[in-house]
Amino acid sequence: MPYQEKQNFRTPWWLFGGDLQTIYPGLFRKVILSAAQELVVETPDGDELWLDHYGANSEDWVILCHGLEGDSRRPYMLGMAKAMLATGKQVVAWNYRGCGGRLNLQPDFYHSGATQDLETIVNWVKNQGAKRVYLIGFSLGGNLVLKYLGERSAEAQQLITAAAAISVPTDLAASSLMLDGLSGWPYRSRFLATLKTKVMQKAAVFPSHFDLDKLKRVKNLRAFDDSFTAPLHGFVDAADYYDRCSSKAFMANIQRPCLLLQAWNDPFLSRSCYPIEICEYSTSVHLEISRTGGHVSFPMQGSKLNWPEQRVPVFFKGCE
Repeated sequence: MPYQEKQNFRTPWWLFGGDLQTIYPGLFRKVILSAAQELVVETPDGDELWLDHYGANSEDWVILCHGLEGDSRRPYMLGMAKAMLATGKQVVAWNYRGCGGRLNLQPDFYHSGATQDLETIVNWVKNQGAKRVYLIGFSLGGNLVLKYLGERSAEAQQLITAAAAISVPTDLAASSLMLDGLSGWPYRSRFLATLKTKVMQKAAVFPSHFDLDKLKRVKNLRAFDDSFTAPLHGFVDAADYYDRCSSKAFMANIQRPCLLLQAWNDPFLSRSCYPIEICEYSTSVHLEISRTGGHVSFPMQGSKLNWPEQRVPVFFKGCE
């Protein structure tokens, strides 16, 4: 399916530029949603995944995957949950290992390619009686969704009805360069602050797994991935981690209908994160690139919804 470069929504005039469109909604958007049922799912290796469950009495379930250092209660997660509930589906918004305000039980935590945990959630949803399962991922969560669909294409063919991925760093190495550059400092500093806090908390429980002297020397995200993400999860170094977990390498194998929404002014994404050529030859992945939208937010003038919350339900409806 050839990619489409179009803008079917208008961004508020005062939210000019990708940074403002990214930061303002993340800080100030409020989404009112009924209280979730908090549940815990055990993983095969003895860890726990905490999730929020919304809705009932539907055989259609949606699984929401958050971004780096996010959680199930971020505005973009709540907004999409609300949009999916309006279509009559049940919704699961899950927290990765160590996210959502809880330390996980194992020494490792989460990373951009940890599709085994997404698989655990998919299997859990199926065991609850789901007949149709939809996946939606934001940023790092979008990379998880795309990688899962590609590396487990035969399994996904049986389990997944359709998927959507929003603002995805499909080339992890190039995206890390963007965030570690001068323009990425407001995002990098926030991510590093919470990541370092988690490492210090984990070191108190698993001191042999974490070198806090190394942590003091970490000044950017690639250094963090070199020192902690890679060795904790079986990768040689950050380069090996980025190479083996970038969803771009798996997209050609995707066999289920999948909508990929990117914005040209996304401050997290390099040009290599827009997989135009791959999508031109794919019969499953539908790439739509808007001029504006920033990262994940895609605010729309005169609407409480953002663009993905309007576009994704329409796409899913066409896949039923």
